[in-house]
Amino acid sequence: MLAAHIIKNNRAKITKKEYDKYNDFNFEIFKKCNNITSDDSNYLNYIDIINNSNVIYSLKTLYSNYPEFDYYTYRASNLEKFNNMTEIDVVFYWLNNKSSIDTTEINKYKQKNIIIYPHLNFNLNDGGVTVQYYLASLLDKLGVKVRMYTSSFINKNNIFNNFYNNDFDINNAIVIYCEGINGNPLNAPYTVRWMLSELGKNVPYTYVNTWGKNELVYYFNSEPKIVNNPFDFFKFLTVTYINPSIKNNNLNKRSNYCYTYRKSFYHNKLNIIHPTDSFEITRSHSQEDYIKIFNTYKYFVSYDPLTFLSIIAPLCGCISIIHPIENVTKEGWLKNSALYQYFKEKGNFNIYGIAYGNSLEELEFAEKTIHIVKDQWDDIINNYQTILINNFIDDINNFDTCINTIKNNFYTSTAKY
Repeated sequence: MLAAHIIKNNRAKITKKEYDKYNDFNFEIFKKCNNITSDDSNYLNYIDIINNSNVIYSLKTLYSNYPEFDYYTYRASNLEKFNNMTEIDVVFYWLNNKSSIDTTEINKYKQKNIIIYPHLNFNLNDGGVTVQYYLASLLDKLGVKVRMYTSSFINKNNIFNNFYNNDFDINNAIVIYCEGINGNPLNAPYTVRWMLSELGKNVPYTYVNTWGKNELVYYFNSEPKIVNNPFDFFKFLTVTYINPSIKNNNLNKRSNYCYTYRKSFYHNKLNIIHPTDSFEITRSHSQEDYIKIFNTYKYFVSYDPLTFLSIIAPLCGCISIIHPIENVTKEGWLKNSALYQYFKEKGNFNIYGIAYGNSLEELEFAEKTIHIVKDQWDDIINNYQTILINNFIDDINNFDTCINTIKNNFYTSTAKY
């Protein structure tokens, strides 16, 4: 297939210890690029990878030999065909067909690279950090070249592990910050501010003064200003990651309550609605702990109206009870959540397995629907990701024409509240 790269006879035998220094070596790539049909791993000990720079033995060396190949653009040009193919499979498909490929047509799909700058290192207990990594995974699957940026240490995880390593120019990329980042640490010319919570709740409202007025803004949750003034410059980017371990493992009878306070500052007045012998969930518990707890108890009371624990609980078979906000209806509560747009389109405001308040009617509905919680969440996730992610990709590829800027979202008299 690539005769020019067949290894010459002057192979230098190397030891296993020496081979281990070249940890990007991939025997499958080496075999395909050099017409090797045997699976004999002894080939690893006969490769002159030190002195023969023309040998393709990894994706890194393959890309260096074919600098004209842009994997992400090529993949994006035919997502349906490449959807279930690995990067190596896609690359070799290109190698086998490159002579007949219309590069002009493919260049139509060229996209801007993205860097996501999370406010903390990866931690499943932090919903904001988790969805930032999950957004990276979703964008990557759609053919976008995306990297996570960390200024401290790389924390390997099960969601996304491609980290920025100066592999493209920040000046030509889009950097995504959340509202918890003060200013523009990377001094990037193209930035997006992803509002994972309402400004002024978790971080000071004054943070807005450190952001560029031409940054693009996207909201994870709905907010009163958006509901009351549905302007074109209010845009959503809502993605929800549900750990596969979050599921109902207890189909037997349950009893008793657990509860959490978390961001209870949303309430002017708290009415304690859990029994005195209830189990408290604190921030010291891990997500693994949550799953065990919610697979034990029948009810979970949350005094934080927007915690993701209220979603985890019913997925584990535990009925969620949201402490109602004073003078705020169920629809009004949803208007502050990431779910409002979905339920508004559906024409009802009932989340399966969740009671807003502890009225008999709400509790009966939550219990009656606890068995179909996952079905509803599958629909919510598919709905948001299909529409919002694709809209977001279109926006960043037309960055300069977008009107959902910091200036329009926070500095106009109608947008600020």
